[in-house]
Amino acid sequence: MIQAQRLRLDKPAPVGLPWRVGKKLFLWSGLFLAGLVVGLEIAWLVGFFRPHQESPVRPGVQSVHGTVAITVSATVDGSERFMFTAQGVQHEHGQWQPPKNVLFNDQPWEDLTQPPPGWAELAVGLDLKRAVITERSGRDVISLEATHEGFDLFLADSQMGAGKYAVTISIPRK
Repeated sequence: MIQAQRLRLDKPAPVGLPWRVGKKLFLWSGLFLAGLVVGLEIAWLVGFFRPHQESPVRPGVQSVHGTVAITVSATVDGSERFMFTAQGVQHEHGQWQPPKNVLFNDQPWEDLTQPPPGWAELAVGLDLKRAVITERSGRDVISLEATHEGFDLFLADSQMGAGKYAVTISIPRK
């Protein structure tokens, strides 16, 4: 009786999964692939894979729809807040390093304690509370929040090292 319970080494071990396990694995793999295909089809239908069109509004130029576009770009390492009002623009540095290579409408904005060059003339007659982001590029957060007097632009780079950020904001005329 002891010899009958011993493992027989002269026969090869069974290869493969038992039928019930293989059947479940095949079923779940099929369901996963079906879900993946449906998800990709939905993404295609909503335009996720279509190339993005450039905004018809160029920086600092009034469009036919009565809006003005501005661009802000910078190399950010940490967090920045730009508060836009009709009276001026204030910069508030959050964490890590101050921003570098800051451009406003493709012009250098070197003194962040002062509004960017040309803001006083540009802000006249704009409805700053209705500003929207039309284009953005950067590896982390770019957001715009309406305020009582205008809007705040937030740039946040939480990853290691600095990253380049650029945003185009469309502002309607009053």
